[in-house]
Amino acid sequence: MKITHLRLNHLVNPLGYGFDHYVVSYICEDTAALRQTSARVRVALDADMSQMIYDSGERADICSTGFELPVQTKPCTRYYWDVTVKADNKDEAKSETAWFETPGDGTWTADFITPVADKKLQVCMYKEINITKPVARARMYMTGLGVYEFYLNGSKQGDECLLPGFCPYDSYIPYQTFCPELRQGNNLLEVDLGDGWYKGWFGLRRKEENYGNRLAMTGELYIWYEDGSFEKINTDPTWKARKSHIVYSGIYPGEIYDAALDCSEVIDTEKIDLDKSKLCPRIDPQIVVNEEIRPVQLLHTPAGETVLDMGQNMVGWLQFRCDAPKGSSILFQFGEILQDGNFYNKNLRTAKAEFTYISDGTERVVRQHFTFYGYRFVKITGWAGVPDLNDFRGLVIHSKMEEIGDI
Repeated sequence: MKITHLRLNHLVNPLGYGFDHYVVSYICEDTAALRQTSARVRVALDADMSQMIYDSGERADICSTGFELPVQTKPCTRYYWDVTVKADNKDEAKSETAWFETPGDGTWTADFITPVADKKLQVCMYKEINITKPVARARMYMTGLGVYEFYLNGSKQGDECLLPGFCPYDSYIPYQTFCPELRQGNNLLEVDLGDGWYKGWFGLRRKEENYGNRLAMTGELYIWYEDGSFEKINTDPTWKARKSHIVYSGIYPGEIYDAALDCSEVIDTEKIDLDKSKLCPRIDPQIVVNEEIRPVQLLHTPAGETVLDMGQNMVGWLQFRCDAPKGSSILFQFGEILQDGNFYNKNLRTAKAEFTYISDGTERVVRQHFTFYGYRFVKITGWAGVPDLNDFRGLVIHSKMEEIGDI
């Protein structure tokens, strides 16, 4: 017998979620048994289960589809759990160890900050910190308005897209938890921000600033050092900003990425008066790239267009490899159907659904950041030569979830 699909509140090893109750579930496989006769669930502060905080003991009333843990948790703490099952045919198995980690303590002391710049300017907020001693672990609790990506030393943190996701920002604003691996010496924290649903064009009336009119972010970096000391670094006006290479973005219109743009000018930041009481730990599933699709053919339409055919309708991004000369501008337009063999997207009405890439002359793998498209066909304008299908991938984006056949 084998115990698989260990889940807590239907999630795999959830990090920083705001749960009121903790319910575990699991599946028993590879057994001829007809039913479970008993199970035992344990919770501990360490992976080897030596610092136990709960042990159900062997019980007949534990249900594999949902057993609530009667535990009191502390903030900023990782908990480990496992289960042992006995079956009616005498089979017995012990699971691997799963975990969950609680969010921050809810006493938010960091400021919301915004760039001292025109409200339409797309920016990257950043701060350089110096770590002088070995780090045991670190957590970044943060959110951005409208959408954001968090980078440490040039590396994107986590595999999620379009954080913090769509929510009723006037009711609550979810924050996310990251596990940055800080190094001794200088570390660069960067946060790219886009308008998203928060302040960008959203809705059929093309209304902007539905929830707010300025880009903003807030975050608290917790650092536990190996010598037992602790430090917290908050967002405040010591953070700086600069122009983003993402010079324009919107859920409906698309995105413009200028890799050749000079982003060296330093822009100050300032506090912005946003209601921090609306901040809460995340409750939503992750939005990630779930699949990569290869285009099936390159079409040359009767109208003389160059069009990629992905072979199916999909939602997400287009990733491509590009080494165009510096200053080259390449336009990608997204649509779901062809009409008379030609590219067609007038069914999208006023939504542009475009991506413009301006090259800096270096070879790059390019994707979008703060928009997404529903499409099968991509019209390409400005590409030097004939595009190679092997240089393109469709990145399918949706909430992380399991297909029925996988369970």
